[in-house]
Amino acid sequence: VALLNKLSTPFVQGKKFIKGKILHIWVAAVDQKYRGLGLSTEIDMTCIQSAAQHGFEFAYAEFTNEISEKVTKQFNVLNVCNKITCSDFKFEGQTPFKGLPGEVSSYVATIKPGITLEALSKCYTAKESSATS
Repeated sequence: VALLNKLSTPFVQGKKFIKGKILHIWVAAVDQKYRGLGLSTEIDMTCIQSAAQHGFEFAYAEFTNEISEKVTKQFNVLNVCNKITCSDFKFEGQTPFKGLPGEVSSYVATIKPGITLEALSKCYTAKESSATS
C-alpha cells in the first residue's frame, strides 16, 4: 500500500477532488491459472463505461506490471502521472522490492467523449492549508 500511496502522490497531493468527476480504479488480482484471458481488462473497461454513463469524466489508475498496463492501450487520451522503478522503492529505510524488475505506473485518462485532459483542472480545488497564520 505504501508503494501505491507514493505512486499516487503527484496526482493527489494538494487537491480536493469534486465528487463524481474522477473514477479511481483500484488494484485487481487474477488467479495465475486465469491470467491472460482479459478478465481484469474486462472488469476495468466495464467499470469505466458505467462511470462515463454516470457523468464521470476521467479515470485514474495504478498499474503494477506490464500485463496490467495493456489496459492503457484502450484510451486515446492518457497521461502518465508517475513511474517508480520497483527495485528503487524505499519503505522505512529498506528496499522491499530490491531485485524485482520493472516499474509501477499511474495514469489519468479521459473516459467521456469530448473531454480533454485540460478539463482535469476543473475537477478539483486546492486543499486548504491546515496551518493557521
